Amino acid sequence: MKPSLWLALLLIFAPIPTLAQGDAERYESVRLFNQANDKSAKGDYQGALADYALSVKKFPGYYDAYARSAELRFKLQEYAKAIEDYRQMLRLYANDGGAYQRIGESYLALQDYPKAIEAFSRLVSFNESSPQSRKLRASVYIAIGEYTKALADYQVLFDQDPEIAAQAYFESGKIYQRLDKFPLALEAYKQAALLNVEVPGLLAQQGFTRYQNGRNLPAMSDCTEALKTDPQNVLAYYGRGNANFYLGLKSEAQADYSAAASLEPKNEFDFQARAIARLNTKDYPGAVADYTQAIALHPPFAAAFFGRGQSKLAAGDRQGAIADFQKAAKLYGERSDPENQQKVQTVLQKIGL
Repeated sequence: MKPSLWLALLLIFAPIPTLAQGDAERYESVRLFNQANDKSAKGDYQGALADYALSVKKFPGYYDAYARSAELRFKLQEYAKAIEDYRQMLRLYANDGGAYQRIGESYLALQDYPKAIEAFSRLVSFNESSPQSRKLRASVYIAIGEYTKALADYQVLFDQDPEIAAQAYFESGKIYQRLDKFPLALEAYKQAALLNVEVPGLLAQQGFTRYQNGRNLPAMSDCTEALKTDPQNVLAYYGRGNANFYLGLKSEAQADYSAAASLEPKNEFDFQARAIARLNTKDYPGAVADYTQAIALHPPFAAAFFGRGQSKLAAGDRQGAIADFQKAAKLYGERSDPENQQKVQTVLQKIGL
């Protein structure tokens, strides 16, 4: 038989080409992905997650399906499962900075601080001067009381554009405030103000720090200015009220305390300022409760332990006060702050311990 005839027969009896199995699975994977997106848009989040899972099962290299699933799980606060999806993204693209950021944020939400630091440190390694990665890592260091490391991250940002630098100075000031290093806090707030960038909360924070540093008249001025632009600022009312109280202006202080009474504290400084106000007015149980809230929001807050100890002592709870004073002394000692540690030890000696 001639070769040309063999070729003709082969063409006649050859099977009709069909869609390759790999292509079919990819097509189905894309269909499931689009279906999941529609379900997510309509609020059927669990249905969407199920379809994303089927999509990547059909095509394990489908990066976008992992990404959508991860973001949806993060939104739903399913952090452990979100981390699994983000790690699948990194399997496909090892240097995906966004995935590392979300992994870090997920571990932070789960209060797994070492793994959060690990993820954010990887993010910093991609860009040493990145504001977002530095701020994220600093926030974890603050949460666990590693203030020196947090300050080092903010230090890198001081030479960046004014908005970034001003925020870095502001956050550094709050760290110094947590450390009871009020002159350093005030210097940081001053540097933030010199950059002529609006930093929400700066004046109130500065005013409260001035009060803590014994500068009551400037504290009143700062807090008054802060309330002009933010009449709902809890810290400004209590900061000004406490300054008034220590100046002997009891009725003015009470007016500020009353004005703040309907406002809800938002952070540890708000609770600390209200605790001081309650201590001033001899509401010792209220002061203890507020210091407890401040500690719950920021467990390494040595000043809150010291303040709660004072409140318990005033309420007659000597043993409870001793426990808080000892905790405050331990925290001050761990961060090499002999001045404040000695302050606490002096109080312990006075109550006979």
